[in-house]
Amino acid sequence: MKNYRSYLQIASEVDRVLKAQRLTLRDCVDTYNRKYQDDITNNIKAPLNKDFIQRVRSGKCKVISRRVVDLCIFLQIDPYEQSGEASAIQELKDIENLIRQYPVLESGLLRLLQDIHRLLESNLEKMPLSGEVM
Repeated sequence: MKNYRSYLQIASEVDRVLKAQRLTLRDCVDTYNRKYQDDITNNIKAPLNKDFIQRVRSGKCKVISRRVVDLCIFLQIDPYEQSGEASAIQELKDIENLIRQYPVLESGLLRLLQDIHRLLESNLEKMPLSGEVM
C-alpha cells in the first residue's frame, strides 16, 4: 500500500490548483458536490464545504482522511508519495509553505539555505556527475 503525502504537501498542491484554475472555495464546493451528487446521496462520499477546503488548503487539516483523498482526486492531485527524485523539490515547497504560515522563520531559514547553497557550490567540482561512479 502506498503512503499518503504529508498534509503540508497536499495543502500546497490544493492551494496551487485552486489558484491555477481560479476556483473560489464556493466554486470548488459546488462543482464537487454536483459532480458526486449520487455518491453523496448514497453515503459513498461526504459532501464538501468551504471550511473543510480552507482547512486542507491552509495545512490545518493534519489527517489525510478519505474526504481529503476525494478532494485530491477531484482536483487531479496525486495524494500518494512520489518518487525520491521529486522529494527535494517538494521539501523546498514545504519550507516555502512554512514560511508563509510562520513569517518569523524566514530570515533564519534563508540564512540556512544560503549556507547550504554556498557549501554545495564549493564542493560541486568534487561531486560526480549523475550516473558517474567515483
